[in-house]
Amino acid sequence: MVNGLSMSFRFAVPELEASLAADMSPRRLNALLPELGDMTAPEAARTLNGYLHTANRAPARTDDRLRMLEAVLPMSKELLVELALLYETGAIPLVGEARDAASSARTLQLELGYGYKRVLMEHTQKLTAEGQKALPFLLCRAMRALADSLVTAYCTYSPTAAGTWQEIHHIFHYAQFYGLDGSVVEDTYSHHDTTLGAIYREVLLFALIDPYHLQPGEARTVIELVAHFQRFLQVEPYREVDQPEGLFLIQAGQDKPPRSLTSAGGALISPMDKLLDTGRLVSELSASRRRSEAGDVAELNLIPVAEGRGSLHSLLARLERHWSNPPRRSFPRTSGRETAEVAHGITMLAQVLGLRADQPGEHTEIWQVSNESPGGLALRREGDSVTSATVGEVVGIRHPGVANWQPGVVRWMHDQHDALLECGVQILAPAYQVVSFSVNDRPEGEVHRGLLLPAMAALGRPALLLAARGTFQPGREGTLNGADGELSLRMLRMDDHTQQVELIDFELS
Repeated sequence: MVNGLSMSFRFAVPELEASLAADMSPRRLNALLPELGDMTAPEAARTLNGYLHTANRAPARTDDRLRMLEAVLPMSKELLVELALLYETGAIPLVGEARDAASSARTLQLELGYGYKRVLMEHTQKLTAEGQKALPFLLCRAMRALADSLVTAYCTYSPTAAGTWQEIHHIFHYAQFYGLDGSVVEDTYSHHDTTLGAIYREVLLFALIDPYHLQPGEARTVIELVAHFQRFLQVEPYREVDQPEGLFLIQAGQDKPPRSLTSAGGALISPMDKLLDTGRLVSELSASRRRSEAGDVAELNLIPVAEGRGSLHSLLARLERHWSNPPRRSFPRTSGRETAEVAHGITMLAQVLGLRADQPGEHTEIWQVSNESPGGLALRREGDSVTSATVGEVVGIRHPGVANWQPGVVRWMHDQHDALLECGVQILAPAYQVVSFSVNDRPEGEVHRGLLLPAMAALGRPALLLAARGTFQPGREGTLNGADGELSLRMLRMDDHTQQVELIDFELS
């Protein structure tokens, strides 16, 4: 024990093999690094992963292992950025180069995590007064490797590696218990100073948005927003509360992200468990959004995101909802019917609308139904099956023996890699009508296709026009052609949107 620091870690790391000791030589590493710079990102990642796989299983002095990890870290960061460009906007399930890039990125982060976890384990097992000074740095390195591995899994709609959340919780508990969570260290990944507490808050906030619901490429913007606003998040020891709204339970002994306290009734609480309080965070986020909407964009312009202002405001409003009062399922799920036919995109939904119940669509897909409710379905199919589905895409759903198609939108996906592909579809309406429309501020003769969704009185929702992203502008006028003939159209507000489509509230005359 040194100054009260007696806790040590027991992480999941590979077994050491004495026969691999020679593969940790500095000479080999010094020869390898220049070679990586002459390779493509996928080639370099595969080569570096092979080296780390061997090095993480070779016996070595703790200091030598740490020097090796620090030597490969800058190149690893560059490769992870380049690999992300290949997989982040790829269709799910990922195929070809995108699939290989995602696999290489996950492996690289796994091996970096193994290395830093082993160094941290060995360091705390034989902690000295001098070594205590390095402890915040090592805690941050291990935390960053684990946190980034979670983000990569979420960005590729993949399962998170078993044990990762539990290890992250334990690192933070150790650091907070000994007052190290606020120690400032240099973050090689961001080239800025950071703290272990900041890294922990970032990954907690990212998980609270329910990342499997994010649309392709959207995660990068969320990561930047999380890094900006995480300082307002509070992580506290667990306490009994009367008002659970805006509070989330962190169960450090479980391999899970935090969950809303309103849905954690009956949970057994341990001394390591904590509360995540988003009250101040949501207040600051809401104030920033309102200032930006009023024209004061100074703060949000400091955040390096490529989103347009309208899209960014919409995303900020969504983050507010998830971080204050996360959405809960409106209807209970029941075991689903055996299969469902799925049509993708507005054009395809227009083509299949008139099919008889015994007529399959020419380019539709058959999915297994896991469960369903009046509000949506969970679908699954073999993981190596090619699909057009993406998060945020509009789809039509039809059950066997039924002629009627229901319009919906894909809200989440899970890719289990060659085993199972799953997605969740929110049903938007019981039926739809295909319409065409033009707008007055576009060239004459330019006609667009859309879907007219009927009003749903039980939900207090008016009839909506579903159209391609970029259609809506407040007060935009045009002409709509549908079952009632040609009518004048005026757009009122955007009810919802994804990266591909918009749901538009409108009036006709």
